[in-house]
Amino acid sequence: MPFNFNQKSLMTLLVVFLSLLQSPTKADGVLCQNRDILSTTQTDSNASEVIVIDSIAYVRVTYFGLHIYDVQNPQAPVLLSTYQTPGSAFDFVVQDNHAYIADGSNRQLHIVDVSDPSNPTYAATHFMPDGRVGAVAISGTTLCVAKNSSSTNAPRGYDLLDISDPTNPVLLRRANSSARIIEVHMIDEFMYFLLDINYPNPDRLEIYEISNPSNIQFLSSYTFTGHNYTRFLEVIGDYAYVGALYDSGTAVLDISNKEQPTLVRFIDDELPTGMQAANDHLFIYHHGGIQIYDTKDPVYPVFVRSFDTPFSVRDIQIIDNVTYAVTSFGLHAIDTSDLSHQPSPIISTTPIPDPASLVLQDSTAYIASGEAGLLLVDVSTTSTPAIVGQFDSPGYAHKSATVNNTTYLADGHEGLHILDTSDKSNPSLISTLNPEGAVTDLAIDGDTLYIVGGTATLQIYNIQDNQNPISIGSFISTDTISKIEASNNIAIILAGNSHGYALNTSDPSNVTVQWERSFLPATDIEFSENEVVILWNNDGGTSVTVLDIQDPLNVYQVPSGSTQLEIIAKDHVGQMVGLLNSETKLHVLDQNDGFSSLPLGWADLTINGLSRARDIAVAGNKVYIIDELSLKILNIEDCPPCTADINDDGALNTLDISSFIAGFNSTQPFADFTNDGSFNFFDVSAFLLAFSAGCP
Repeated sequence: MPFNFNQKSLMTLLVVFLSLLQSPTKADGVLCQNRDILSTTQTDSNASEVIVIDSIAYVRVTYFGLHIYDVQNPQAPVLLSTYQTPGSAFDFVVQDNHAYIADGSNRQLHIVDVSDPSNPTYAATHFMPDGRVGAVAISGTTLCVAKNSSSTNAPRGYDLLDISDPTNPVLLRRANSSARIIEVHMIDEFMYFLLDINYPNPDRLEIYEISNPSNIQFLSSYTFTGHNYTRFLEVIGDYAYVGALYDSGTAVLDISNKEQPTLVRFIDDELPTGMQAANDHLFIYHHGGIQIYDTKDPVYPVFVRSFDTPFSVRDIQIIDNVTYAVTSFGLHAIDTSDLSHQPSPIISTTPIPDPASLVLQDSTAYIASGEAGLLLVDVSTTSTPAIVGQFDSPGYAHKSATVNNTTYLADGHEGLHILDTSDKSNPSLISTLNPEGAVTDLAIDGDTLYIVGGTATLQIYNIQDNQNPISIGSFISTDTISKIEASNNIAIILAGNSHGYALNTSDPSNVTVQWERSFLPATDIEFSENEVVILWNNDGGTSVTVLDIQDPLNVYQVPSGSTQLEIIAKDHVGQMVGLLNSETKLHVLDQNDGFSSLPLGWADLTINGLSRARDIAVAGNKVYIIDELSLKILNIEDCPPCTADINDDGALNTLDISSFIAGFNSTQPFADFTNDGSFNFFDVSAFLLAFSAGCP
């Protein structure tokens, strides 16, 4: 339709008003939040530290040396080269096209010319007579390299070098130290040592004046109360932040008077592994990600937001609005420009006494809750779940399973209870089984009930008549059976700490072993359509065993592998898999990619107040988790489409406003926000709403 001046003017006025709105923020779903990760580049699992200079990222790999990347485009880092040091690379700095590497047990400072990042070359070596070289710092043309062996009787001390000519470092001073030097910082004419004193003595910060490196002057020290296991140091102006203090957090010291440092407060955080200051903010990193504090008031930093990472953060480097983080998986480039909004995937938290296991059916969560028995929670409204019913069993409720409106409850030494739960507000007892031993786990497969717990015997019942279950078979393993899952006449049992069986139960009176394996302690079993996944603890990670069960008479293991996650529970719906590890972190994977791939999304739930997780269930875009204290419901949705991003550049700004105005005035289809074929005020209003809602 034709436009007159007033209509166009009104539209332009509204869109200009739109430009004054607050910057948009991300949605709260787990998958959406992780759009902050611009890229992930897999590196050696021993990658420990990163330094970024002029779009080149230098990654220290402890038992190798250096990996060098071009990060001019943070969304697509490119590996340029690697450089292997003679020993273990325990610390490094980069300055003036040279990398100075504390080369561990080789007792040397290894200097590498990186002027051509694609072809790093050896420049020089400085040997130290005894002890492990483990810390290095630099200021101008003066470099300090320190020994930091953790052995009680190992030599401790440091060398100061003149590196005016990096190919010929000159020793200025060699001195002993009374303790292990964990970290060295050199800022202007001052040097700071963080010392780890042998237990039970307290750790210490020492400050030196180094304007004359050949004759440095000790100024002061600050001794922390008790043996705190200090681990890192960051100096910002007149304040020093010393972190990883057990039971305390991060200490803030006033060092404006270098001869008398004073403790001013502690920041209570989660035993961080390191920190870095940038742009008036303090970035503290730990196992779950990065927490950011505003340090305009350095004594009382204000928490502004956190960014989760898929694995424990070992080091970071902040360049403008991009934070480069090194984890055991690789190098992550994170967009940390938006500090205005702290997304939280947790929709609700419902206190639950001692929850042990979780089953989700329709809109009800059935929670075996220890001495509280069975709790029924209505989760039809995920923002306000409500406990609607309880069966206060006489024993200790370990596990439940629900089929239609019948619930089976493993109640420890009080046996197995069969309950009518058709009335969620008033579950009633149908019958009780009292087999030998305590009932701690169970599985239902059609009309067959499997019971285990406290003995080496798997007991099998027919439950067509719930009032009178009939024993129809058993299986005796080599050790006490702790866990059972079953489907389509295949039962998987875990016996003792490390033995697994796949059983054919087509004939319950003659159960046969189709597969067995002795391995590491197992944590979970999960059936899908034609396979079963068994998770085993494996020295800081998890081994994954996958069995093909299409033919119950021919169960066999298919190629599987391991993951860096310490998985304690797994559930899946479609292609989404929820994983929880010992660090209390949720991972969402693509089922088709297996366990070795990087998660699609993740959330560090410790920051969000979750104690150690016990069980998980997934339904649609929601994850249900029980921990030691509660039922939590989380949103794992991806970001909604960003319709207001007209030019599709990933940002909302005046370019999108201009594009909308031009498209509206020329009646382009993309400006018809109401999709009614007309161009009027309603399209402008819809654009306003979309723009103000923001884009992820």
